[in-house]
Amino acid sequence: MAYKRGNQWYTDVRFEGERYRIKSPVNSKRGALEYERLIVSRRMNGRPATGALEDEDAPEEVEVPQERPETFAEWANQWHEVMVVANDAPSEIASKRRILDNHLLKHFGEMLLSDIGYPDVERYKALKVAVPLKAKTINNHLTVLRTCLSEAVKWGKLDVVPMIRQLKMPDAPFDFLEFDEAEQLLNAATGVERTMILLVLRAGLRRGELLALRQDRLDLRRNLIRVDAAVSESVLRDTTKGYKSRSIPMAADLKVALQSQRHLRGPFVFCEEDGQRLTTNQVKRIVPDACRRAGLREVNWHVLRHTFASHLVMRGATLKAVQELMGHRDIKTTMRYAHLAPGHLEQAVDLLVPVGHNTVTGRGRGRK
Repeated sequence: MAYKRGNQWYTDVRFEGERYRIKSPVNSKRGALEYERLIVSRRMNGRPATGALEDEDAPEEVEVPQERPETFAEWANQWHEVMVVANDAPSEIASKRRILDNHLLKHFGEMLLSDIGYPDVERYKALKVAVPLKAKTINNHLTVLRTCLSEAVKWGKLDVVPMIRQLKMPDAPFDFLEFDEAEQLLNAATGVERTMILLVLRAGLRRGELLALRQDRLDLRRNLIRVDAAVSESVLRDTTKGYKSRSIPMAADLKVALQSQRHLRGPFVFCEEDGQRLTTNQVKRIVPDACRRAGLREVNWHVLRHTFASHLVMRGATLKAVQELMGHRDIKTTMRYAHLAPGHLEQAVDLLVPVGHNTVTGRGRGRK
């Protein structure tokens, strides 16, 4: 067996009740495995396992081919093919492939994995800032680079990941419709399109979740919508973006609209006449076109999802409840809506006022 301790590879082999733990003369996993075979061969021939380097034939016996250093391109392509494709959603697979092909491989591709250091990463950032690319885009590149190199460490192909500092950036702004704007939008839509828009405004589904929603996920008796699938990069997956299924209560008007859309054409709530599910391209213009008819600025499906969360917070819902309804894995994502809570800062400051304090005279009993 070969194992690594620190930066050094060792061989660990048992033969006829004896155990040998010896530093490999060739510091690589392959070298340690070859050295293990050498030890077994020597013991089978009645020769000592240790002291191989002092024997006259030792140089020939321990002549193990050195592993050829791997370039970033060789490892990155293997990482994407083996790890990314097996574990990530289709959208993430495609996104990482684009980042590798269009950016990282062009800069780091010919470099040896072990040669990539902090200065190289900083030079990459400087080049992308000069293009210019947005800070969020560059940070996405750096995230892919860090993940790729971290996996190389786990595979024993790299000792340590160089320091990778992301660019500082302000919180990303988001848009949402005011209450009256949401009603204007609904009034400008009809039929199935209105039901789809209402579903996102009242339940916060992502566009891919909307396309993947099946009729058997609508529990009209208990007024619940089960969200456990999504369409991503035109592929139907049995999981959501956050790999977390959720149940969303139906608002009264949404239940009426969904009941009116019941059909026997196929399993999907929204589909073509032959029962086939709708595609991303088929629904892409529904919201912008409805906005135009309503006299509103053009927004997309994701703005309707922001609207759902914003309206909940503005009406007093807790951030924890919003997190669960939105399907956010991290509460930090939900915190972007915190500033919309009615009087949340004033209520926090009021906690400092002593119990029994008279706000008119400024006098009162202190907090006990």
